[in-house]
Amino acid sequence: MITYYEQKQDLINYTIRYATEADILAVRDVARISWDATYSEIIPPETRAIFIKRSYSDQALRHFLNRAGKDNWFLVAESTSSGVVGFCEVMLRPGYNPDAEITRLYFLPEWQGHGIGTALLNEMLAILRGLDPESGLRPPRLWLTVAAQNQPAIAFYQQRGFQFYRDYAINLPETHGIVQALEVKEYMLELNSRR
Repeated sequence: MITYYEQKQDLINYTIRYATEADILAVRDVARISWDATYSEIIPPETRAIFIKRSYSDQALRHFLNRAGKDNWFLVAESTSSGVVGFCEVMLRPGYNPDAEITRLYFLPEWQGHGIGTALLNEMLAILRGLDPESGLRPPRLWLTVAAQNQPAIAFYQQRGFQFYRDYAINLPETHGIVQALEVKEYMLELNSRR
């Protein structure tokens, strides 16, 4: 795919590419670390662990990787010095038909501010916008859901043209017989716009 370079204190070098099965362990590690950093004050540790175990199991990730290009696109950001440092997944979801949803966009906390999130999102938008409209795969809109308390993510998406759609609550995985609700916000981007 594309190699991005950015000048900070040193040269930051990373590549955005399609994820493979060889990336499963690294993706799970990035997910766990970023979830712990992002949601430590919002979601209890046991609930985070259950979610990561279910959503990032070898079987779950293999399922999505095997659907790549059909109704799912999964990219990783790989640093020459640190390996996989972030990832982004978009799915065509039956509930959003014909639209798509960003289901995952996470990167290691120490890579925040180095353009990884922007590079992953921009590459994903280029892929989606480049799909043949006649294929039935090119979505007109891209949706995402973000925790209402995750202000950095909300600001990130708003700066990139995502428009607020609605507030609602989702149930997190049950922990010790208790189901916790999480307030979330849903955003949408028209893919015909060029932001």
